[in-house]
Amino acid sequence: LKEWDYRSQKSYSHKTITSINRLIQQAVDMFRWKASQSNIPLEVKVEPCNLNIDDGAIIQAISNLLDNAIRYYEGTEAISIIGEKEMDTYKIAITGPGKPITEKDKERIFERFYRMEESRLSGIGGAGLGLAISKEIIQHHQGRIGLQSSENVHTFWFTLPLD
Repeated sequence: LKEWDYRSQKSYSHKTITSINRLIQQAVDMFRWKASQSNIPLEVKVEPCNLNIDDGAIIQAISNLLDNAIRYYEGTEAISIIGEKEMDTYKIAITGPGKPITEKDKERIFERFYRMEESRLSGIGGAGLGLAISKEIIQHHQGRIGLQSSENVHTFWFTLPLD
């Protein structure tokens, strides 16, 4: 955590022009085995684009969201990973089925150390840092991060500026 605090203080000066579609595919490939072991289908639809980003940080954000989608998966539908240009941003969205998320949890889900009651009781591991770290990464890139949820289908998304 101290290392993350130190890194988050930096201005992400290691930004380079990076193929975001390659980065997304790399993150998906890291989790493909874990998903297949749980019989979770993954669907990937990514529009090619080059972005000026800290690729190590962005792959961490994508991985955090994808890991949560697999960890809290509950259903039969595929987890979808979509990357697409939207006006002046590039949006990455990870959608999958899981237990309903309460309004209270939606308000706090990106806070450090916050874990939903359900995840604490079920014994699913985690320290409640993944979404908070992802939020900091995206904010340092002048992007936005959020959650859209409808009963048992959840989409965690973030945007990054195109320029």
